[in-house]
Amino acid sequence: MDTIGYLYENSFVASTPLLNLLFYNYDTGGPVKFGFTYYLSSGITYILVVTTSSTDVTGAFSILASGPSEFTLTLIVITIPTGTTIATTAAGPCAAKPGSIVIADIKAIQLEPRSLSPPIVYHRGPVVSTPVVYVIWYGNWTGNNGTTLIENFLRGLGSTPWWSIDRAYNNTSPIRFGRSTSNSYSQGKTLTQADIFAIVQQAITSSALPRDTNGIYFVLTSVDCTATYFCTQACGWHSTDFQSGLIYSWIGNPEQLCPRSCSYQQVSPNGNVGADAMVSVIAHEAAEAVSDPYLNAWFDSNCDEVADKCAWTFGTTTALSNGAVYNMVVNNVKYLVQQNWRLATQDCGMS
Repeated sequence: MDTIGYLYENSFVASTPLLNLLFYNYDTGGPVKFGFTYYLSSGITYILVVTTSSTDVTGAFSILASGPSEFTLTLIVITIPTGTTIATTAAGPCAAKPGSIVIADIKAIQLEPRSLSPPIVYHRGPVVSTPVVYVIWYGNWTGNNGTTLIENFLRGLGSTPWWSIDRAYNNTSPIRFGRSTSNSYSQGKTLTQADIFAIVQQAITSSALPRDTNGIYFVLTSVDCTATYFCTQACGWHSTDFQSGLIYSWIGNPEQLCPRSCSYQQVSPNGNVGADAMVSVIAHEAAEAVSDPYLNAWFDSNCDEVADKCAWTFGTTTALSNGAVYNMVVNNVKYLVQQNWRLATQDCGMS
């Protein structure tokens, strides 16, 4: 029987399943078995919710728990009445921040920097401990060297000083590149959030990409595609489908539709304005998808996540002969990438 485990602190509310969520796991314990390590504190009640991957799968199961001290497990059976709607979107004040995209589970990269004053703090939600990036090249990328530029960046991002900043948030592992696939307009050229997730599901169902609860699935759309709020309120966003546990993100190519809104410069280090602009947004969303996948882990009192606070700031840059500037070299390729928020010093930086 395929089981999933969710650990909550103090209380579990079925109608808002992200509220008080500390951690969840799908199959670390082996095929169709959840398993995780979490350090419990005395005086706190923890709730372990066990469910299955499908509503029509039920049966007996056992739980094996161990630790340095004694604790008590009490069985609580929760029956959800037929017809009850269970919310699967983020709960709390940061679910739909005014001025951001008002679609549940989305945090948008804004078109201007955020406030630096409130500190980033931990709200006890889960992070992605061993992140893997999967890419879906959506639309028509034929003849566009952006695929090479972006995949080169993702293959080397985890070993950069920039990514070391993100590792400070719950000591996550370096991000690594899994693999990529393509999709030729299966959902058309004008996309909603539901369309984006359908693209991810299609890639997994067809076995083009694996199902990975540590994965971050990037849907990168070509220049002839648009999506909800693209160019007006967002250049990209990240989200999580709570039911499946899949984390996904969308970033659009702004070269034709809004090069001045979603690109810092109109010439670029690699002669590809659209792809070079996307690299910085990809780094932004990757950092936040890892450190705050459910919008209940690392953010400040304004609901800004780690990369939000440094959006469109680049620190010290170096000029190239074509007039473009760069601030990062990954696998011998030059990129311009926004700064990230350093936890220890509570400021923006590149390392």
